[in-house]
Amino acid sequence: MKSLNIAASASLIGQLQTARDIVPLAETDFTDVAALVVSPDDVRAGLLSILRNTGLSIPAFVAIDNSAQAAGMALPKETSLLVLDGSAESAAILEAAADEYQRELLPPFFDTLTKYVAMGNSTFACPGHQGERSFASIPPDGGFTSFSGKTCFAPTCAMPM
Repeated sequence: MKSLNIAASASLIGQLQTARDIVPLAETDFTDVAALVVSPDDVRAGLLSILRNTGLSIPAFVAIDNSAQAAGMALPKETSLLVLDGSAESAAILEAAADEYQRELLPPFFDTLTKYVAMGNSTFACPGHQGERSFASIPPDGGFTSFSGKTCFAPTCAMPM
């Protein structure tokens, strides 16, 4: 899967260190975003309510120039501070949050599937679907067929392309 983007306030785009593409907040619907970085002014303007209204649990960061700026700053509960001091640590924090969000988006099976394809195994033949011929020769067939019925394994469900 392609890496999702980082969405950021226009004023912050040049300050972020990431290998991911950075898109302006105004140009995303958040479906292609793995993390969000906003300014304190954006927080005060209520910009995070847009993210909340999407229903997505995208990690959100409030960017500050130095740790001293954090004193007395009230952060919304769904955000974290990101100090934009050019350090590898702040870049790693952003990347770790984006990686975790992207990894959690897809079911565990997808990870196994991508590894399977990367090994050169790209056939997705479903032996039980070819007219039940393969399943009929193994003991679990009775369980599958009685649970799902014969139409689940009908040959029309997995026609070769």
